[in-house]
Amino acid sequence: MARIGDVCRVLPGYAFSSKDWREDGIPVIKIKNIQADCTIDLGETDCVPESILTPKLKKFALSDADI
Repeated sequence: MARIGDVCRVLPGYAFSSKDWREDGIPVIKIKNIQADCTIDLGETDCVPESILTPKLKKFALSDADI
């Protein structure tokens, strides 16, 4: 088993305001989404609106095949 930092670059998180959370929009991967078998469960993701994606936050956005 590998440590997550050994196989990818981990960026310190961003604290979204409670008013930012939505049921749909851009999914945010949290620690709760990382499973014991090293997979990511996207079934229970919290979301933020696309309008919140500022240049400062774009460094946190994942692209296809990042995970």
